[in-house]
This record gives sequence, C-alpha cells and structure tokens, in this order.
Amino acid sequence: MGIRQNIKQFAILSQKTDIAVRLVTVGNRQYYVYRYEGKLNRQDNAVVLIITYPKDKFHDTKALRAFVCTNSALTTEEILKFYCNSWQIEVYFRNCKTKLAFDKCQIRSAQGVRRFWLITSLAYYICCMNTWQFVPFDEGYHNLQSQIQRQYITFIYTCGVKHLPLDDLLSFAA
Repeated sequence: MGIRQNIKQFAILSQKTDIAVRLVTVGNRQYYVYRYEGKLNRQDNAVVLIITYPKDKFHDTKALRAFVCTNSALTTEEILKFYCNSWQIEVYFRNCKTKLAFDKCQIRSAQGVRRFWLITSLAYYICCMNTWQFVPFDEGYHNLQSQIQRQYITFIYTCGVKHLPLDDLLSFAA
C-alpha cells in the first residue's frame, strides 16, 4: 500500500533535474512531464499518470495538468497527443453548455435530442463563421451578441424617432 498524496503537493516537490522528469514535445509545444505507472486510488489495473507543466511554466500550479490513462503501452507523447486533440472537444461541449444552453435541454425523446443537438451545432457554427471567416467561438459569440445588442438599440431609437407609443414598443417585446 502506497502513500496517498495530492497531485499538486507531489508535483511541487519535483525538479527539472529529477531522473523521472523529462522534456517532451507535443505538436509545437514542449512540456516537462513526470510519468507514473502503477496503482492509483484503488484502481487495481495498471494506470499511467502523467503530470505536466508547459516548458516555461514549471511549478506554476495554474499550469499544472495531470492525465490518467489505462493503456500503459502508449508512450507519454501519444497520451498527450490524444488529450490535446480531445481537449478541443471538451471546450466545444463546455461552450455549448454555458453559452448555448445545451445543458438546459429538457427534451426526452431521442429524436428531439438529436434535433436540439443539430440546432445547437448550427448556432455554434454561426458563432464561428458570422464574419464569413472562421474565428474562435468566444470571439464570434461576443461579436454576435454585440450585433444583436446594436440591433435592439437601433430598433428602440427608430421607434423613438417615429414617436411610437411605449405600449406599441412593448408589444414587440412580448
């Protein structure tokens, strides 16, 4: 039975010069990594735990990342490549949940969920392509919100210039 220790506490004790710590390149980025193989939190199967810091952020706890893999045949570089690729999917789902309300879906039928997912995906695409060139989702979402806000303000201003009664204006909002 080993000693249980928090990953942050363990990682802060590591040094760049430790034998188990090495510099690896994934894509065009470099990371200091520590690889552990063995039992982890009562998991009997062999587990690979990789603790990483970007090259220029060693011992920065905000930059610390830990990855767990149950396939010990994979190299450290392969595991990190898989995580780098899957991270984009994680970001996509987080944006769909937090900005496009996918987590608020209350549809129960499989067909309804597929339709809602299609609409959510379309909204995501519109955010990324609303300037007719690809932009990151957050930038496109902000641009789209700004456009909608400007349209609201323009509409209200136009109603004021035309001297429309407030009740007529409010009827548009209902």
